[in-house]
Amino acid sequence: MTRDDGRPDDGRPDDGRPDDDHGDGPPLVELASSPSTQEAARRLFADGAPHGALVLAHVQTAGRGRRGRTWLSGPHGLWLSMVVRAAMPLSRAARLPLVAADAVVGVLAARGVDARVKWPNDVLLPAATLFAATHATGDVRAGALADGPLGPYRKVGGLLLEVVDTMRGPGEGVALQGAVLGLGLNLRAPDGGFPDELRAIAGCLADVDANLVGAAADFAAVRRAWARALGSALAHALPADADDDTRFAAVVARLRRRSATLGRRVTVDSVVGLAMDIDDDGALLVRDDAGHVHVVRAGDVVLSPAAGPPCSTTRADWTYQAAEKAR
Repeated sequence: MTRDDGRPDDGRPDDGRPDDDHGDGPPLVELASSPSTQEAARRLFADGAPHGALVLAHVQTAGRGRRGRTWLSGPHGLWLSMVVRAAMPLSRAARLPLVAADAVVGVLAARGVDARVKWPNDVLLPAATLFAATHATGDVRAGALADGPLGPYRKVGGLLLEVVDTMRGPGEGVALQGAVLGLGLNLRAPDGGFPDELRAIAGCLADVDANLVGAAADFAAVRRAWARALGSALAHALPADADDDTRFAAVVARLRRRSATLGRRVTVDSVVGLAMDIDDDGALLVRDDAGHVHVVRAGDVVLSPAAGPPCSTTRADWTYQAAEKAR
């Protein structure tokens, strides 16, 4: 892959310094193209970049999501990775993606976007919200408002956290020292629309309000502004909101309100049941058809198209798996 000037793109700016910084804040490295902003951020971390340093690519040629999935990363979106410097028990690292998702939907909410979170860290919008602008003119995409693989939602973004540095502290077990956090956000639809296999799943902010992404001539500046706003929110929230129990409790409370998962039948690996709650440590609680509640600390959640019955059961009524009782 080459830069605009024909030289190889190794994911670094021309002279090892940011292409564009923003005052006293962390640096923002902006690349026309990169195989992966995650790999570029790893190099920045190794080079000593500060917490919150950002890598923004106009295009990714080898973008990836959770579990190694390919992420469509053309010039229509925001492809961003951030250096996370933290000193916290590794056992709390699972909180970081939840905190990041909360920060992202908070930025969207401040701009009038009704974003939801599919546990643990996918950013969704209700289909009815996504296509409100076209619905007002009678120009609704075929099948846009029908339930799809994500129920009545469409995915507009996702997050990926990768640990890059740990250390063993005296008597404290393994401690997290650093990570890179990736964010992909569909600002516009690709030219010609999303591929057939994504049309029932994917959406973009332009479908909510074209003003959110600006005119085509201003798109680069708008993308940079989104990167700075999101990067600032993420750098402020991470790792503090994950390492402080009181602050994390507030994160969980917001995620419960903004959840696209709770109250729906879900499949998580081999567990099938009703997503009942997010516990105080961020785990997803899923009650199977036999009444057992599974505590899911990591996994890939698949939503059933149809919602489950109302979540009126209290935790005191639930039967936990024996393995969880023993913890």
